[in-house]
Amino acid sequence: MRNIVFGILLYSVVALIGCASIQPPPGGPEDKTPPSILETTPKERSINVARDGRIHFVFAEAIDKAGFPQAFSITPYVTGKIKYDWSGLKEVTVILPQSLRENSTYTVSLSRDLKSRRGNALITPLHLTFSTGPAIDTGRLDGFLLPAIGSSDPVKTSEIYLFAYDLAFHRPDTLNYARTPPDLLAQADDKGAFEFLAMKTSHTYRIFAVQDLYRTHLYDKALDNYGMPIGDAVLDSSFKTDYRIRMAANVDTIKPELQDAVTTDGFHVRLAFSEAIDSTSLELANFKLSTASDHIPIPITALYRDRLEKHPGEVVLLSSQKLLSTKEYQIDAVRDSIRDLSRNTLSDSAKSAKFTPVRSLDTIPAPKIQSVSVFDSVRDISVTPALLVTFSDAVQRSEAESGIEFTDSAKHPAPYHIRWQDDSRMYILPNDTLKPRAFYTLRLHTKAFVSPDSNFARGLKDTVIVIRFETVDFRDDGSLAGHIQVADSLLAQHPAATIVVQLLDASGVLHQQKFLASHTIDYLFERVAKGSYRVRAYMTESPSHTYDPGSVIPFKFAMPSGDFPGELSIRARWATEKVDFPLK
Repeated sequence: MRNIVFGILLYSVVALIGCASIQPPPGGPEDKTPPSILETTPKERSINVARDGRIHFVFAEAIDKAGFPQAFSITPYVTGKIKYDWSGLKEVTVILPQSLRENSTYTVSLSRDLKSRRGNALITPLHLTFSTGPAIDTGRLDGFLLPAIGSSDPVKTSEIYLFAYDLAFHRPDTLNYARTPPDLLAQADDKGAFEFLAMKTSHTYRIFAVQDLYRTHLYDKALDNYGMPIGDAVLDSSFKTDYRIRMAANVDTIKPELQDAVTTDGFHVRLAFSEAIDSTSLELANFKLSTASDHIPIPITALYRDRLEKHPGEVVLLSSQKLLSTKEYQIDAVRDSIRDLSRNTLSDSAKSAKFTPVRSLDTIPAPKIQSVSVFDSVRDISVTPALLVTFSDAVQRSEAESGIEFTDSAKHPAPYHIRWQDDSRMYILPNDTLKPRAFYTLRLHTKAFVSPDSNFARGLKDTVIVIRFETVDFRDDGSLAGHIQVADSLLAQHPAATIVVQLLDASGVLHQQKFLASHTIDYLFERVAKGSYRVRAYMTESPSHTYDPGSVIPFKFAMPSGDFPGELSIRARWATEKVDFPLK
């Protein structure tokens, strides 16, 4: 009987397998298809469209419904709350809160915030243009974003939006960009290019770039990075191109905070700030150490920044007395004395900290050399080097300076001076330009490197660290020359301006710059080491020759500027010429 039952079950399983449809094996390539539109109502470039305020989309892929409202925009803008009526995940009807204007051209945009259900984002924004009247505005403006001057932080241009205000409908002197949305909206691509469609020919537009962090389509001065052109865009033809907007350096307005204080032994207190602190703030008078209960002051003997690469906000101070693990202590920063790298002063609400020391040994090891920026036997060192010596702990400055010898190949002293970055970092700077293709020797006597605190071991064994290096040969350098093209109208507008031409390496580090009178527009960079470089220039009316990027509030245009497109490869002993480009 059991055999009969087993046979029936086996037959049933085989029958089911035979009836099942054959499916491809699971897996396969990952779906990376971006969203795309199959159909819209109204259709692209439709005229005489009904003003009922309904726009319908049919997508080829399932859409992330939560991100759709952030990606959707319509210009001219409508006021009120927009509703979204979904039919599944591929169809949506956008219901506007008011009727559309008569005889008006509208542009509906879906930004790169739009994603499919699988998380695939748009590659480029999608646009739908239509008119409620018998004609569509056909004006078009193309432009691109230029990187910020004075900032090493790259801007992700695809996250930048372009706002355009039609000055035929706005008074420029009363226009509030924090409250009034733009008449037209565009989004830059990964290379910084952007375009406006459906513009009115013969109209003047005020255009600028905004990060629009929260996608409000308004400018938030406290949050949004921005970029400015040098003037309004006059659409004197149906197509305007090469409209340039220079991004402004992202200004840090956040005040640093003293977040914590801990001890590593009985003498070292490690302060943790919320961000990197300007080394010029590290003066003994700017900090007050005391007992927490009765505020008995304790002298501080040294200050220095520690572990800069991984912990840029750390500052270490040395106490002149051993701090006891049985007591609580307090560190206070003097008001307005501590600044970050953007010159923001310390927050009033976070400028003190209390701590209880750890148990520690009575004797602390003497400081030692942690690193030197030049290695022994290295070649091609700059003829104007800044030789950085970093110590493991604070050192007594005057004694440390007595332990340095700097000589040329004939063993003659090479004059130099010392610049201290803090109590554990010193720069050895030659007074004069060193000779090319010449050997120099730096000797560091370790017995001179002692702590400023008498509680510490008084010095290391007398050892001499010898570093010998060779300077670069100018004969291997190339040169770079060109012409800055400036329109007469700009020269007339800024007759006393200086033109600053900058030579930067591929990573954005400034190597050389030239200052030209506004009517002297030829430049030459000599002694350029072989490698890849970029060249840019700008006009400035500042005595410090800094670039003025303009501002949104109060509204101010940027100064003219320009970049030579792409990188330049400088070859040894070769003159690169005709590196010409315009300021706009």
